[in-house]
Amino acid sequence: YFKTKFQNENGQTYLLAIDPYFYYRMTRNVVNNGNQWDYEDENGKYHDTKILGGKPLGEGSDIKIYSFHTHLQYYFYKIARLFNPNVDLMAVVFLTPLIIGALAVIPAFFLTRKVAGDIGGFFAGLLIAIHPAFLTRTAAGFSDTDAYNVFFPLIIIWLFMESLDAKTLKNKIILTSLTGLNIGLFSYAWGGWFFILTYLVALIGGLFIYYIIKNFKTIIKNPGSIMKIEKIKSLSIVSSIFAISTLIFISLISTPKKILSFVVGIIDFTQIKDVGTIKIWPNVYTTVAELNPASLGQVISQISLGSKLWLFIGFIGIVLSLTYIKKNNVKYTYFIIASAIWYVFIITVQKSLTNHLFYSILISIPIIIWVLYSIFDNQEMDIKYTLILLIWFASTIYAGSKGVRFILLLVPAFSIACGIAVGKINQILSNWISKELHINKIVTNVVIIGLFFALLLFPTNFVKAGLNVANNEIPSMNDDWYGVLTKIRDESQPDAIINSWWDFGHWFAAIGERAVTLDGGRQNNPQAHWLGKLMLTWDEAESIGILRYLDCGSNTGYDTLLNYMNNESLNTINTIYEIINSDKDEAKTILSNNGLNEEQINDVLQYTHCNPPENYFITSEDMVGKSGVWAHFGAWDFTRAVMFNQVIGKEEIEGIQILTGEPFNLNDTKAKLMYNEIQAAN
Repeated sequence: YFKTKFQNENGQTYLLAIDPYFYYRMTRNVVNNGNQWDYEDENGKYHDTKILGGKPLGEGSDIKIYSFHTHLQYYFYKIARLFNPNVDLMAVVFLTPLIIGALAVIPAFFLTRKVAGDIGGFFAGLLIAIHPAFLTRTAAGFSDTDAYNVFFPLIIIWLFMESLDAKTLKNKIILTSLTGLNIGLFSYAWGGWFFILTYLVALIGGLFIYYIIKNFKTIIKNPGSIMKIEKIKSLSIVSSIFAISTLIFISLISTPKKILSFVVGIIDFTQIKDVGTIKIWPNVYTTVAELNPASLGQVISQISLGSKLWLFIGFIGIVLSLTYIKKNNVKYTYFIIASAIWYVFIITVQKSLTNHLFYSILISIPIIIWVLYSIFDNQEMDIKYTLILLIWFASTIYAGSKGVRFILLLVPAFSIACGIAVGKINQILSNWISKELHINKIVTNVVIIGLFFALLLFPTNFVKAGLNVANNEIPSMNDDWYGVLTKIRDESQPDAIINSWWDFGHWFAAIGERAVTLDGGRQNNPQAHWLGKLMLTWDEAESIGILRYLDCGSNTGYDTLLNYMNNESLNTINTIYEIINSDKDEAKTILSNNGLNEEQINDVLQYTHCNPPENYFITSEDMVGKSGVWAHFGAWDFTRAVMFNQVIGKEEIEGIQILTGEPFNLNDTKAKLMYNEIQAAN
């Protein structure tokens, strides 16, 4: 009986979270309309009428389906219908993350197998499959884009490594082109795709530097011989094909503009939670739970499940990924022992370390020292796996400082490193034991592998942790929510708008099938301030005025008035507040007093004082606990935000002049205090 409260009318369990309902709605539109949008206008443009309720429809899109995830779910649905014509779309959507998550195991196996054999590949795939940080975001029912953040990086790195090792030009071209193809698909599947391209660019650059240093004397004597050095020549060929194929496939699969977002995306990522530095409106991303910064301890604990032993195994795996061309080097054995001691030290003092970047440097020190020594000692090594793992570890540990959700990106690197360690240790020990103790290799392998299996269960039980994630997942959606939203869908006018805090917006659009003011994909908009203000204010008339403002034009009233008031943002927002609390005639007078002519006044009032559509305002118990969040945005001080924008980075004399002048008019004492406060907040 309890389970039925989390199932729809067909007995299908609801999707687990909120965001999956966005892709569910898009896929349903494709099934019903042939495209992901709500309708196609007379000019062949596609429009979504559910997002940013009240905002006038823009030019629309030329693309029928812009989401890779929507494409995939739709084709899964078509395949499922071949076996069951009456299959519930939600059932197909429910299983999609399970399929993608399972497929991620395959490239993990083959990538690790290149370095550490079948046993290493098996353990890497196993860790991917059961890791709680991965399962939490890819359990059946959590049909979001998170699974691609593991699947595509793994298959891209695997294909690129294979292209570097390929013996013939034909194979290099095929494998490198497939790498570019998958980067193109990844750029279409997830907005943060650029990180994997960054890794590969860094890897190529690092390998070029290494090969040049290794052959420095030869190059100095004869600079023209640089392309005759086999490794440099091979890397140059692969790099060229990689650059060309990546540009082509990103342009064809996504858009040429995505290529520019490679640089822009990195910059935006580092500024994802900046507040008030560009616009006067608050940044909602500062309160999105999954974008809360994770401490270094949290990153390490989540990725290793608090197991110091498996963290140590992962670090040793990075060291063991260094492959000698000439084997049986005794010094290499000493290096491994010294590295093990170093990592024991790092793990021991870990609680006292807080800086993500510094920690990454500490991890890299043994590798850097040994690579430099091997160059000096003229030792031949294959460093590409070690280099990519270091890049992967360092960048994703840093990413954790920008948001908890980015810890997921570290799962593949950690799993591969652990797989390499298991495979290599098994090879080293089994060879030594069979040689020195004359014990059959098969017996030795079984014992060693059994030992590592035991380590997955004790002292930290990885398997149980993964099972707990799977068993304890319960949908946020239930029959009460579903019933309310279907009632709105069945009884409201088609142009009705649902208002609430942004969290459940995707539910409102997908199940209620009505426009919403904000949702989880567009929460960082000025409407967040208005929603917070209408709940915060004691004045019911003001709340009604804000609802009318939102339903008539979303925040278009402000944007329109800003243009007529010479982009004076503070004066504009103050004027909007005046007319929101006024009737239409009073609003006309206010706008006229601000220098607008009759045409301009009517242009603004259509977005602030229309005859609004039917409105539903939904509150839920969770909003009480979130009151500090929405109240923060509702109480946003625009005057201080404008001060911040105009004064930040200015010299003290210039900054104080701004604060004592129009429109702030602070006295010298308050201006100096405010200037210091602004500079300290930067």
